Amino acid sequence: MTTEQIIALSISLAVIVLGVTYLYIYHRKNQKSSKGTAVLDVQRLLEALGGKENINGTFLDHKRLKIQLNNPKLVSQALLKTLDISGFLTGKELKLLIKDNPIEVKNKLDKLRNEVRQ
Repeated sequence: MTTEQIIALSISLAVIVLGVTYLYIYHRKNQKSSKGTAVLDVQRLLEALGGKENINGTFLDHKRLKIQLNNPKLVSQALLKTLDISGFLTGKELKLLIKDNPIEVKNKLDKLRNEVRQ
């Protein structure tokens, strides 16, 4: 085996090892993020928002759940904190940062709201 062949073989092995290492790390990172996707208790979120009658509408903006409220004074800040949800109020619109599965949270919240109206 010549010196050039040994160098080429060493470089090839290094590239393969680096590629496998990268794929392993990428796979582990995705496994960790998929484990943390538990949906929060939407029933308690509804209670924190002042009940079904206090919500006029829900909208999604990336990971923010925007909620149009009838009476912002009915919102329980303490209960939102226990759910580990942060947000801010602008007029009658409450913007909540939903860390995991914001689409699923919105859908479940809308489903609970619509059950009363039927």
